Amino acid sequence: RLMFAIACSLDIPLYSADIPNAFIRAGIDSHIKIRLPPGVKLVHGDIDTDKGYGIRLLKALYGLKQSPALFNRELSKFMHSIGFSRLTADTSLYGIKWEDGSFILAPTQVDDLLIVASNDARRKWFHEKLVETFDVKDYGPIHTFMGLRVIQDLRALKIQSCLRRAQQGLSLPPIFVIVLQTFHRV
Repeated sequence: RLMFAIACSLDIPLYSADIPNAFIRAGIDSHIKIRLPPGVKLVHGDIDTDKGYGIRLLKALYGLKQSPALFNRELSKFMHSIGFSRLTADTSLYGIKWEDGSFILAPTQVDDLLIVASNDARRKWFHEKLVETFDVKDYGPIHTFMGLRVIQDLRALKIQSCLRRAQQGLSLPPIFVIVLQTFHRV
């Protein structure tokens, strides 16, 4: 809600980024072994997985309960390495401010980032850093956010979230209903 309000009040377009294959980028800091699914055979030296042996994971996988936390640790290391700080009240929000007053705010939701940058050159710098490390694709100005279609009209100082999900009979998360009511969009 805050990012939408900041973007509206400062005439800043919102951008989004998705980190592809996020979980497999995170290393594992403990010994986790898995069994291969039936029919998958891996023979390595004296170890035959058909005999019930497991294999040790070196990277996180989707479906592993530790994966989001492991990736969050990798993302946090990256963000700190390029000068971002993490908000203590909301650990999913990163920010950086330069001496010229320009700033970037980047709230995260697992492997999705919302980017609020006061300066387009700074936004491009941040995007380049994301591409170098995570091979992120440039989605340009945001069009969807967590299942909602977003229409930005900076001349009218508004960001409109279209309730396509609600129109299709799908329920919206309660926080989105509150945000939309707060911005008088419902």
